[in-house]
Formats: sequence, C-alpha cells, structure tokens
Amino acid sequence: MDSKKKEVKKSKTDDSIDVNDKLLDLLLWYQIEDSNHWIRFTELDIKMHENMLRDLYRNEPCKLFKKQHKKWEDDIEEIENTIQKKYREIEDELLIIEKMQGQITGVKDMDTGNISFYDLLTLLKCNKQPKEVEVTICKRKAVYYFAGEDGYILKNRKDQTVDFEFYLGDALADSQKLDKIIRIIK
Repeated sequence: MDSKKKEVKKSKTDDSIDVNDKLLDLLLWYQIEDSNHWIRFTELDIKMHENMLRDLYRNEPCKLFKKQHKKWEDDIEEIENTIQKKYREIEDELLIIEKMQGQITGVKDMDTGNISFYDLLTLLKCNKQPKEVEVTICKRKAVYYFAGEDGYILKNRKDQTVDFEFYLGDALADSQKLDKIIRIIK
C-alpha cells in the first residue's frame, strides 16, 4: 500500500515539474517576443535619429558663424553617439535573447540553432552577417550566401524553385519570416 502511495506521489511531483518547466519556457518565449518587439522599436528610433542627422547635414550653417557651426557640430556628435548607444543596446538584447533561447532549447551556442528571417536581419544591422545560411521550407533545404548589398543569394541556381527564389527575402512569405527555419552554416 505504501509503495502505491509513493508511486502516485512521485508521479504527481514529476507532472508538476513538467508543468513548471513548460510554464517557464512559455514565459521565456513571451520575454523573447517582447525583446524582439523592443529591438524593432529601437531600430525605428535609430532610423529617426539617422533622418535627423541627414537633415542636419543638409542644413549646415556657414562656417563664418562660429557659434552656430559649433552648436551644429555638437548636435551631430550627440546624435551619432545616440545611434551608437542604440546599436550597443540591440547587441546586448540579442545576447540576452540568445541566452533565453538556449535555456529553452538546451542549445547554448545559437550557431547550431535555427533563427528567423527577422533575427537574421537584426544580425545584419549589427554588422554580424553570417556568410552562408541554410533555409528549410517544406522539408527541402537550400543554401544562400551573403553577397553584400544584394543580401542573401541562392548558392546553386538549380535549387531555384517555387519555394526558393533567387533572393532570400523574396523566398519567404511574411508568415514564414517569423519561423525559425534558417540555420547559420558559417
């Protein structure tokens, strides 16, 4: 009789641990999504500061007016520092996201894990572009390589089908850009 009680008690404990693990994973995923939204918002903020910087460069005061020119230079320096700070914040947030994803999946190094298209774009904006990525769509795989300003281009032209367009951005539907279907090769 006692052994049955111990088994039932142990089963309940295992179930509660499993539920707790799932709940923690769910909370981490919500935090990851929140972090991704924060990154998108920060990217918009950076874009706004870059537009302000461009406007300042267009309206450069005459160098004869030293006070105005000095204020103009100070404004430019302040905006450039703000942009750099925002990029550092994004990099820090990406590291935190990577740690949270590793905690959920058990993968500590995200180079072996899959990422979404938006994660790849964020890496590009932080000047950490992978040279080659493998995309899996409908259990089929294709390799894309980074070609500078052209973005990611299909490595083998014979892989170009309905699923795999020449450019990676064109190959994915909007709904697929959130899916973790991209694996970094190198």
